[in-house]
Amino acid sequence: MANHFAIIFLRTAGRLGRWFLTNEKNIPMATRAFDHGWREILESTRRYNRSVRGEFDLRLYWRGRTFRENPGVGEFLSGALAFAAIMDHIPLHCYPGEVLTGSRAGFCVTVLPETISRSDYRSAVEANTLRGGRDFWAGWDHTLADYPTLLVEGISGLLGRIRNSREIIDNSEGDRILESMAVSVEAFSRFVHRHALLAPSP
Repeated sequence: MANHFAIIFLRTAGRLGRWFLTNEKNIPMATRAFDHGWREILESTRRYNRSVRGEFDLRLYWRGRTFRENPGVGEFLSGALAFAAIMDHIPLHCYPGEVLTGSRAGFCVTVLPETISRSDYRSAVEANTLRGGRDFWAGWDHTLADYPTLLVEGISGLLGRIRNSREIIDNSEGDRILESMAVSVEAFSRFVHRHALLAPSP
């Protein structure tokens, strides 16, 4: 459930971007996005989607490493911690001129970071493989997120809901699920802030 909850927030970026650019109230902002060469950004994205992926999938590394470093924490929290590791360490990528950003570029690389050796990578990927996971692919419409609540309350509002729920929950399994949700949403918040740091100063 924690991973499912986290996926909802990751998918917010694409849906929110489409909503933003098609909402009449946002036309001035959308126009500025077009002024920054949106066609070039679109073509850059398409080139990436058509290109051959890098040899090393860093998501597999961070998942496997987290599973290995956190044995016995339970399925919910283990998945949430793995998601958080990816959000905290995956390289970010922004195309020049983007106003609304977010890209898979950076997940797979041709050269490992200096802090990760080939043997460490192979070991972590093996740990991830042994752990197992879903064996199906889902499109962007696989999950329907509650976007109105997210837009009105923000990430901090959702974290507040989780904290309030933890105060009244009366069973340990429910608390573990809520803890895992908090870990996932806090990781998503840090991921958003990492992107914000890439934005040029006004």
